[in-house]
Amino acid sequence: MSHNLFQFIGNITRNVDIHRTENNVRAVFDLAVDRVWRNAAGEKQEQTDFFRIKAFGSLADNAEKYLGKGSKVFVQGRITPYKYEKDGKTEYGFDFNAENIQYLDTKDKNQGNVNATPEKSQQEPRKKSQENFSG
Repeated sequence: MSHNLFQFIGNITRNVDIHRTENNVRAVFDLAVDRVWRNAAGEKQEQTDFFRIKAFGSLADNAEKYLGKGSKVFVQGRITPYKYEKDGKTEYGFDFNAENIQYLDTKDKNQGNVNATPEKSQQEPRKKSQENFSG
């Protein structure tokens, strides 16, 4: 049995970028996720990891409306590997495609907290909504 799932809780590091085509919409945002652990000596260690998240369709539309720099979210989705050619070399990477976004704390893109928020959880049905986008 195979399972492809990521789950992150973190803060959006910049306002959401929106890309529209005739048939679809894609939102892209960067998420900062803190990690805390203790080393062998028992000292507290901290690190922040950064992930680029992509959302499509209604998830993207709602991210554009309700999320901004500093928003805290729970994001769940699937990891999609990709490869491309650059300077004659094959490069590999991963896309983090959101299927569910829960708004834990929303921010207005320009002014701070937002009072009007969508339903706490926005979930996109599994579909090939990214077929109109490359990269």
